[in-house]
Amino acid sequence: MLHVEVALVWIFLIIGATIVLTTMFATGRKRSLDQLTPKELLDRRYAAGEINEAEYLTHLSILKDANELTR
Repeated sequence: MLHVEVALVWIFLIIGATIVLTTMFATGRKRSLDQLTPKELLDRRYAAGEINEAEYLTHLSILKDANELTR
């Protein structure tokens, strides 16, 4: 009987730790991306190879123009 109780405690600990870690990583990633500026997001996309140099420069130019209009 004691072995079953110990096994259940371990199972609950493992499930709980998995839920906590998953939640921490999921919300941490969202927060960090939400806190990035548009330029930083553009830089990340370029560095990750999601966009090529021409696209990067085009979007960068658009961002600079938008920043100048808001000043």
